[in-house]
Amino acid sequence: MTTSSTISRTQVQEFLADKPPFNQLSENALKTQLVGKCQLLGYRSGQPLFEREKMPTQIAIIYQGQARILGYDQRSQRHVSLQLAGPGEVLGWAGLLRGTPCETALASTDLIAVTLPAADFLAILEAEPEFGAAFLERPAVSEVFELLTQEFARRAEVSGNLKELAKNVVEKTVVVNLPKGDTKTKELESILESEKIWLVSSGVVGDFAPGSPVVLDGVGRSLRIEGPRGARILGFPEQKDRGEVEEGTNENGAQNTELVPLDVSMVPQAPARPPEPTVVQDTQSIKYPIFRGKGEVPAALACFQMLAKHLKLKFRRDVIRRVLDNQIRTAGRVSLQACGAIAQMMGLTGQLVQVPAAAVSRLKAPALIQWQDHFAVHK
Repeated sequence: MTTSSTISRTQVQEFLADKPPFNQLSENALKTQLVGKCQLLGYRSGQPLFEREKMPTQIAIIYQGQARILGYDQRSQRHVSLQLAGPGEVLGWAGLLRGTPCETALASTDLIAVTLPAADFLAILEAEPEFGAAFLERPAVSEVFELLTQEFARRAEVSGNLKELAKNVVEKTVVVNLPKGDTKTKELESILESEKIWLVSSGVVGDFAPGSPVVLDGVGRSLRIEGPRGARILGFPEQKDRGEVEEGTNENGAQNTELVPLDVSMVPQAPARPPEPTVVQDTQSIKYPIFRGKGEVPAALACFQMLAKHLKLKFRRDVIRRVLDNQIRTAGRVSLQACGAIAQMMGLTGQLVQVPAAAVSRLKAPALIQWQDHFAVHK
């Protein structure tokens, strides 16, 4: 861990030992698995800790200062301030659990954060079940907002304050984590409360891709659960309850108290922007298989067939087509997020990134991209 003469490793350990869910870790686990592997970084006011378009490479635990969590409203195509986060709050974990980025966080004051690499964070979740449950079994406000804005866009509902709605329902939202493999429909019906609206947050449940509502009427006796970590489903209160937004409440999270100016120069400075995913140019001449399709679903199918052929993966055309058709029915289009879920279902570990057009040639092949309103495989 990188510290300074002002903030010691012992101080960081004492700070975390007093904050949930880190207080669930044993002293040894906290010291060896977290404090021993983390780094203190300083962020200037306005500097991004995480960006919605980039997969997190770490989590950040606010040590001093405040950060503002933003969501992206697909209806207005604007970022919305969701929450002010203060000391002890953890940022970046939702994207890691979902396998897709969903959170923008900006330092609203000068800020010092305890950062932990993504791989080390996920390892602690596996090694310490009680600690892991604190993240696996609760939703993040950015995750809730993203799913709600996708659902409202799907329904073409342009009214409604999604910011207040997300903040109001986040504590009432239920998380169900399903392991990979086949799950009996009756068993799933007993788990998913009928009075809630269930949306897939990550993974694939039968034909239901991320962002899709889970409707069990008319499905078969069992559903296939796919995804590196299985599937994550969020259950929201019914519309009549979700509309009961409390008025006059302050922004969730950090208290708006007077803050003492921080000297962030006491710790290493964070990069100006969150790190870009590593891209490597493939200089070898490789012959790629070519398949073509006309129309949104056939074009996407052709892309997955090319990927399967090139990477020697099993290509389950009927299953993939059903997922794509369901996306068209529920969302009106096939999204890159849905394609990422299908890639996971095929056994691939993909990453959703946004890169400048000039940098496309530096992407490691193969990559699935949106091109002329359809999808294509970049080689």
